[in-house]
Amino acid sequence: MVQTLQGSSLEVRVARFNELQNAAPEDVLRAYRERHDMSWVYHDSALEGVVYSMDELRSSAANQVVSDAALIPAYDEIRNHLLAIELAREFASRKRFRLSLDVVKKLYAQLAPEELEGKAPPKYRKDMPLHRLYFHEIAP
Repeated sequence: MVQTLQGSSLEVRVARFNELQNAAPEDVLRAYRERHDMSWVYHDSALEGVVYSMDELRSSAANQVVSDAALIPAYDEIRNHLLAIELAREFASRKRFRLSLDVVKKLYAQLAPEELEGKAPPKYRKDMPLHRLYFHEIAP
């Protein structure tokens, strides 16, 4: 059930996308959202220089027991990212939503709670990624 969203404007495409979502069976919609969330976490993490495998993404999302203690920080980051996505969806569902510094801080606190525990001001980027694992052309 792959369809191309065509239209003269973004609004027309979003309206058509919403129609398709409303008409889709619940199991198809759930599978789509799961894939969408996994790709969101994958790409955001890759842009920061960390590339996760699909097994890591699925295992952390399913709250499976971590077999290797070295994977605990990665699983925690993935889970925090998924919770931040849910928080963003909650904000987006509000009728009167205003993007403010408090909203950005809440999202940041969800993404990196360990950064807020220290006495130093939070660092919004750990280091500058080189994108060796996730190289792509930047559109002009």
